Amino acid sequence: MACLGVFEDTVDPDQPILTLRKTARVFVINPQGRIGMIHVLGQDEFGLRDHLESCGGGIEAGESASQAAVREAREELGVVLTDWIELGWIEDEYHRLQRRNHSTFFVAHCEPVLHPRSLTDRERQMMAEPVWLCPEEVERRLNPENNQGIGLLIARRDFCAWQEAVRRHQIP
Repeated sequence: MACLGVFEDTVDPDQPILTLRKTARVFVINPQGRIGMIHVLGQDEFGLRDHLESCGGGIEAGESASQAAVREAREELGVVLTDWIELGWIEDEYHRLQRRNHSTFFVAHCEPVLHPRSLTDRERQMMAEPVWLCPEEVERRLNPENNQGIGLLIARRDFCAWQEAVRRHQIP
């Protein structure tokens, strides 16, 4: 598995990194060729948030990265993945949380049927309805030049993986 990028937190003041969180993230393509993205909208320890990010989250005990990607897609987007490929991994950090993330990225296709999402209380507070965007819109919205604050840190991570998916001709 290839390293796609390593990103330092350039937004918040330097803090020691105390934890490592392993995550799985996935760009989900529906049968119409649109990409499912999470619209983060709300206020938390990072302040007011209004940005997009790839579907994904923490890998649970006993779970592989691909199993976590399948679970997260079902929980956050309400979709069942039919196939997926691994793109590689990215490390990034959040000084505010004193955390480094090691995220394995995937591209996947999904069944056409949408199911109810299964979100935690915190996710319900921060996640608006998923958005399904054409690839050009995903490219524009993830471009770090179009983001700031925590949205910038997330955009750098996701844009790096997105560019790898495009380079490998995995995006329609």
